[in-house]
Amino acid sequence: MEASARYALIGVTGYGRTHLRLIESQIRAGKGGLQAATVINPSEAAEEVARLRRLGCRIYGDYAEMLERESGKIDLCLIPTGIAWHARMAAAALSSGCSALIEKPAAATVAEVEAMERVERQTGLFVAVGFQHFYHPAVRTLQRRIRRGDLGTVREIKIGCVWPRPRAYYRRNAWAGRLRCKDGWVLDSPVNNAMAHFLMLGLALAGASGDSGHVRAVEAELYRAQAIESFDTFSLRAELDGGGRIWFWGSHSAREALPPLIEIRGSKGSAVILPDERITLELDGRKETSAMDGKSSLNAMMRSVTARIFDPTKPVCTLAMAKEHTRIVNALHRHFPVHQLGTGDLLAHDLRGSETIIIPDINEMILRAFHGPRHLSQCGAAWGQASSAVSMDRREEPLIPTPPEEATLLRPNAKTQNNFGIPASI
Repeated sequence: MEASARYALIGVTGYGRTHLRLIESQIRAGKGGLQAATVINPSEAAEEVARLRRLGCRIYGDYAEMLERESGKIDLCLIPTGIAWHARMAAAALSSGCSALIEKPAAATVAEVEAMERVERQTGLFVAVGFQHFYHPAVRTLQRRIRRGDLGTVREIKIGCVWPRPRAYYRRNAWAGRLRCKDGWVLDSPVNNAMAHFLMLGLALAGASGDSGHVRAVEAELYRAQAIESFDTFSLRAELDGGGRIWFWGSHSAREALPPLIEIRGSKGSAVILPDERITLELDGRKETSAMDGKSSLNAMMRSVTARIFDPTKPVCTLAMAKEHTRIVNALHRHFPVHQLGTGDLLAHDLRGSETIIIPDINEMILRAFHGPRHLSQCGAAWGQASSAVSMDRREEPLIPTPPEEATLLRPNAKTQNNFGIPASI
């Protein structure tokens, strides 16, 4: 008889609704049951609470209490919470005796990722990261073919995406667009949130050892059009140890969307990934196409992570893999300034009934940069600011210093204090 997993869930609103649906799909397939959930806002989640009660789920108002009282009764805790909470919640789950699935990114800082890795080693359990496209069967097949040399040496991976976001997007919670909030570091940006999946895909597919490709240098241009702390428009180039490179361009400040496009060029062939649509592989003049969709990615993720509970050989996106993504994010914020665009460079636009700020012609500029490839400052942007590459020596991780006046803001309060090695500051 196939083993059945015992799940817990922290949060059922926002993206937590997606994780609840994933658990329910496992329950319907006879693969598991939801034992407990943390709901801090039951008045705003009446429908979800009713669903939990129908499943016979025990409901708590505090995640620490849930993990303490459910210790030994849970196999996997799903953590679809804000970035600042990933490390402390995952460490608490591991220390209570269960593995964890955290939403992407792994954490805001390399220090937090490494702290989670230490608790993994201490407990013998695992943390999987919810970079969902990593788990899609078509992506896994492409990764295997790249490893065995079907495309030859991977020389270049290009990623482009424009996803307009209105002002309401940055007002939806306390950390959107922020570098840090009262709960800790966030480093929210397209690279570390909405478009993080695509950079992680590029890193995973560029890997020569099955883990993420290691980055030796990065060069970036960061721009801010919205009224936020972080950046909303960018171009970056990452140089890999093996000589290949990853280019990535994106923006949230646009009138129309430019669906994500990933192009991989090797010495023997190429591949094009349109996430949520298809993967096209071209070898020796022949084209092979595989279907790809977001629902399949999420379901594949849930199946793979559940399988990992009972079989450590089952593939998941590990902290070691996701840490390379976090290294790049940390390097961006430490070494590259965010250039504020002037009002003369911007326009106000109504996006689905909510006002947004747009950069005129940003889609065309990103397409020109993609086909270059080159940075936005080389594509006719009057506001463009060129930068220089920065070395990323893995012996000295590019951590972000904590200003003294911020130190008290980042310390956990008495209720969330822990002894799991999660730093209060970086």
